[in-house]
Amino acid sequence: MIDCLQYLCVGTKSSVRCELTASLISAWDTGAWQGRVVVIADSHSRPFVVEAVRQLRESGRPFDVEIVTAVRDVSSRSDAYRFKPWMDWHSPYKTTLYVDTDTIFTGVGGLVSDIFDHMDRGLVFTQFSRWVSTGPRISGRIGKWRDAQPELLARATSQPFPAINTGVITYRADHPFFARWREVVVTGPSFLADELAAQILLPEWIDDVCVVGDEWNWSPVHGSAEFNMVRIAHGHGGKFFTRPRGREIFMPWLQRAINQVPVVRQHIIGDIQDNLDLWESHV
Repeated sequence: MIDCLQYLCVGTKSSVRCELTASLISAWDTGAWQGRVVVIADSHSRPFVVEAVRQLRESGRPFDVEIVTAVRDVSSRSDAYRFKPWMDWHSPYKTTLYVDTDTIFTGVGGLVSDIFDHMDRGLVFTQFSRWVSTGPRISGRIGKWRDAQPELLARATSQPFPAINTGVITYRADHPFFARWREVVVTGPSFLADELAAQILLPEWIDDVCVVGDEWNWSPVHGSAEFNMVRIAHGHGGKFFTRPRGREIFMPWLQRAINQVPVVRQHIIGDIQDNLDLWESHV
């Protein structure tokens, strides 16, 4: 069984806080998850998370939410990338489903806890579309790690390993991958450091992890699964705000968050407001 759903909500970005609330509402209202939730928060985000959780409960969604204090504050997006491999330090439970804040649960297939069916190796990654490590986009990204990790890079590009996205990960707390991930993530460029470090490590751990299809982590731009099979949609890189298909999936949940969780309204600023207006003008 999956013991908890985990989020990382750190730093100062308003969009992350809006996304977290919309994601939680989608999980509850679709019936995809109504169990224990762990939110990792730092000193920047904790006041928002505390108030949002209180208001979610008042709205009739009595989540069992545990707010776990991050071991340090996160100062930037690149810092957040490098912080993610410490997620296992912040879950007090045996088996955890981690999702990025910019995820929406569709309700397809019922409870997402059935991802546990793939947990025989203790760690489940999700493939990004049908991309592979030798494809032009991923090989170019991990190629920037040539100076930092030449041996890992050579192995990662020796054959077409699945391209993984770290926006959805299921793990057992004792899985040794995390210690190795933490070693490597700080050695290379900061851009997408968590994901690219995991990618070049994948061949080393290929017999100790499971990689599932992108119905568990579906991109509104690059997704390969049919949408009627999608369990979790992921607006990676702002795609929920900037792409029409992303807005179509995300904005109804954001609107629900605005209407039912008043603290969210304070964070509807700048580009978030512009894209909300754009979506509303087309519905």
